[in-house]
Amino acid sequence: MPNKVWIGGNHEDRWRRVIWKQGSPYRSMFRSFLEAFQMADYGFRWRSYGDYILLGKLMVTHGSMVSKHSGQTARAHYDKYGRSVLVGHTHRLGAYYHRNMEGTYAAFENGCLCSLDPEYTQHPNWQQGFSVVEVGDGGLFHVTQCPILKRTMCFYGDKLVKI
Repeated sequence: MPNKVWIGGNHEDRWRRVIWKQGSPYRSMFRSFLEAFQMADYGFRWRSYGDYILLGKLMVTHGSMVSKHSGQTARAHYDKYGRSVLVGHTHRLGAYYHRNMEGTYAAFENGCLCSLDPEYTQHPNWQQGFSVVEVGDGGLFHVTQCPILKRTMCFYGDKLVKI
């Protein structure tokens, strides 16, 4: 079975703050998101909001910034960390590339798998999709972004996948 890591984000952190600050009756039952949702039972390791993992030379984190247009948030995270990065905070797909004397770097916004019609905002600039990361020798990586089209399908390579 592949190694599964759940990197907490602002939504999980919001849940934690509500449970602990408001004296919720659930406070004594659950000490963490990992425990409350039995994530270990599904084979997940937990990383807190703000933490990251490395897939080769690619940093993967939830992210903490949002810019107006696709790709700009990816760039802001590259500027913050100074390395290739994949973030999911924006619910949007996007990519940014930068080359300097040390090499080529890339930053990606991962997209989302949630509803595009949430009740708390109207017409968000979100895109459903996901990223596939392949890691090769020396930590070099390749990211394939897979937009979900019409909420029912995506292309992966030359294959049409119905969802």
